[in-house]
Amino acid sequence: MIIDIHAHFHHYEFLGEGVILSENEFITEMDYIGIDKTAVSNPFYLETDFIYGNKLLYDFMQNFPERIIGIAIAHPLFPEASLESIKTGIDMGIRGLKLHCELAHSPYTSYAHLSLVEKLAQFKLPITLHTGTKYLDTAPELARQFPEITFLFGHSGGFAYREMIARIKDLDNVVADLCGNVFTNGFVEDIVNVMGADRVVYGSDFDFFSPAIMLEMVRNAKILDDDKEKILWKNAQRILAL
Repeated sequence: MIIDIHAHFHHYEFLGEGVILSENEFITEMDYIGIDKTAVSNPFYLETDFIYGNKLLYDFMQNFPERIIGIAIAHPLFPEASLESIKTGIDMGIRGLKLHCELAHSPYTSYAHLSLVEKLAQFKLPITLHTGTKYLDTAPELARQFPEITFLFGHSGGFAYREMIARIKDLDNVVADLCGNVFTNGFVEDIVNVMGADRVVYGSDFDFFSPAIMLEMVRNAKILDDDKEKILWKNAQRILAL
């Protein structure tokens, strides 16, 4: 079993990056790589029409219910519309939520984001955050203020992952999401050694990157085979309540 906890599906190229895939092409790629289930969100629509981004996801979930796990996006500047869209998603079986401070143009520690997360807590769903070098302070602070919520730190801080994991290792409600563009030697091992394998999950950032890249980094990491199983699917199954 392989569960990719961090991927995207959209109908346009974002700043010239990535590719545009049909639903069938997306599933074909999953089959080719050997991914059983993929958790999908559409954060890029935060800059255009986040309601449509969620609808696109919900349609994908309906068409491939055994393969696609829904992660709905929420916009801090439109909290009521976000809540309505998420309630629709909950009726359809979404398993998580996604926030992206950069695309929403609102820091995680802004009143807008803090107020939104306070409302999102009612759904008792894990929340994925986009993280990177610029969010070493704000992302951990958001997680610190809501200890009852499980936060997945997408990219684990990116190229600042060592600094990020040092800041979140003592936050029991934070999980390191391996997805992103850090493919340096020792990336997986460093994070597991600090966070522990129970708090690390496999994500690919597909369709920007092939799911095979991080998958093979985990498979070839110098860690226990039992820990690889936790990272590749067991932790995701627990966190997303699959």
